[in-house]
Amino acid sequence: MRWNSFNLVGESINRTKKRLFPFQFKEWFKLGIISAIAGMSFGSGFNFSNQVNSSKDLGDSFFSSIRDYITNHGFIFGIIFSLFILISLFFSYIQSVFTFIFVESLVEKKARFAFSKNNSKGVSLFYFKVILGLISLGIFAIVFSPYIYNFIIGNPVLSSVSKTYFIIALSITFVYSVLIYFLSLILYDFTVPYVFTKGEPVWQSFKKIWKIISKNKKESLVYWLSRIVLGIATGLCVLIIFIVLFFLLILILGLIISLMYYLYGLTGLLWLWVIVGIIFGLGFVLMFVLLLLVLILPFGTFIRYFSLINFEKLTGIKIFKS
Repeated sequence: MRWNSFNLVGESINRTKKRLFPFQFKEWFKLGIISAIAGMSFGSGFNFSNQVNSSKDLGDSFFSSIRDYITNHGFIFGIIFSLFILISLFFSYIQSVFTFIFVESLVEKKARFAFSKNNSKGVSLFYFKVILGLISLGIFAIVFSPYIYNFIIGNPVLSSVSKTYFIIALSITFVYSVLIYFLSLILYDFTVPYVFTKGEPVWQSFKKIWKIISKNKKESLVYWLSRIVLGIATGLCVLIIFIVLFFLLILILGLIISLMYYLYGLTGLLWLWVIVGIIFGLGFVLMFVLLLLVLILPFGTFIRYFSLINFEKLTGIKIFKS
């Protein structure tokens, strides 16, 4: 093999240390926001047959309620659905641009909200994701078309389709989801850096990267395995940090509420202590968000450096200035 991704973990850690230390709050804060937006980141008498039928009846009742609501409030539902799509597309566009801003912030070792500079690259990525999303939507529509058809004509959705087809549909969905996961790795880990360095559209860059990956199958397979392992490891660390901070926040908010209640009992000024409690509560929530951004930043930075170093190994293209 030309290279082994697992051997690049140490270099990725070193680059993460050099990028984030010595600690500067302003730099960490800006880079944390960029990283967060860019990430916007598996017997005993039990009657199984009766239980399944009961679940189907409950599910069909649920779908029937949804169908009735859409029928009776079609205009409102249409507006809500349209707004949801528009908001989703807007945030997808913003995320696409910030994906390149994050790469630039790591490569140039300076966190800057260079939106206009990376806008054209982000737009190209956004279009690619929209096309991929439409293809995925079409595939899922075909796979689950029997359920959609029965939903439209008013039949019981779950009871009208066989269990065998349900298993087949879930299997196809699982396989396609795995495929999308690996395509996303190619897109974000290799295609995005290629677009960043070469300035070519995402679709052209994706085809070129795919050709390079085809010539380095073993190395790419090892990379994907390493990304899965590191993704699980860093994800667990982030989850633990979030849980600890969350319970700490709940504890502090509980103490604040208890203190406000005690002071209210002494003074009788309910409105005053409610206002004070809200101010302190919002302050601690804001502190929680800032602290979370700071604490999880090294993990996102490490994963991104790991992908960029592997990009250099795969393509031979120099992305780091030093």
